[in-house]
Amino acid sequence: MTQVYKRIAALECPVTSSGESSSSYFATYDNPNSSDPFAATGSYQPWFNEDCTGTLKIDDTYHLDDPTIAGPEPIVHTSGTRSLSTGDTPLTVETDLNRARTRYMFLSPSAGGFQQHEAPGYPAKLVPASAAPMAVMDFTLEGPIGGGKREVKVQGGMLHVDWTFMRGRHRP
Repeated sequence: MTQVYKRIAALECPVTSSGESSSSYFATYDNPNSSDPFAATGSYQPWFNEDCTGTLKIDDTYHLDDPTIAGPEPIVHTSGTRSLSTGDTPLTVETDLNRARTRYMFLSPSAGGFQQHEAPGYPAKLVPASAAPMAVMDFTLEGPIGGGKREVKVQGGMLHVDWTFMRGRHRP
């Protein structure tokens, strides 16, 4: 089977900082040998998103290469753009003030209602899709909260993640 994923997710997640905290959401990662994995020592600045909105655009194809079926298999195309709106927490950001680094955790957004086009043996139907093949992407960068870029190797290629941090509220 050959699959080609072309997916673009654009999210806007306004974040606000809370007061300085002595404990860490990521404490189990920071102190794996601690007797209390939820008690991190240090000084942390958590950032909370208020809500996220955006779009998920897909233009996928797959071609089943089944040797038990005579003749060429059809290429199935799925496409569309859907709105993303979530009150969930698709983004968690936390700055470790003592170690001068910031951890970003992105939950892959998903939406339903993408059009899988008709092909011989495959009826047209609406299907769900996620922006990434994994549920969570977790990056730690040196320095305070800010923009960044990462490439994640996934089966069949690379996933490109980039984000921008802007101070103040911004709504398109």
